Amino acid sequence: MNLIELSHTIDNKVRLLIQKFELLQAENIELKHEIAHLKEELNKQKVIVNQSEDKVKGLVIGGNPERQDWIVEVKRQLDDYISELDRCIAWLENE
Repeated sequence: MNLIELSHTIDNKVRLLIQKFELLQAENIELKHEIAHLKEELNKQKVIVNQSEDKVKGLVIGGNPERQDWIVEVKRQLDDYISELDRCIAWLENE
């Protein structure tokens, strides 16, 4: 291989490297934008999660009337089940 051919080969390789570099730069910029967008979305989701956690804490700790009614209803149902179990046990003991 003579010097002219070697020079053309090197020149072609340099051009290819420059093209790859430019493509990688464009991809890098695009990925940085995507990362920024995903960070924004993550922050929004964190805010939503924190708000939801605060609501749940408020429901558990606070005197939410709907929750109080639910607790009363569950207690009533449990009492009914216990009474039914007592009747079943009494019936089994008499058998």
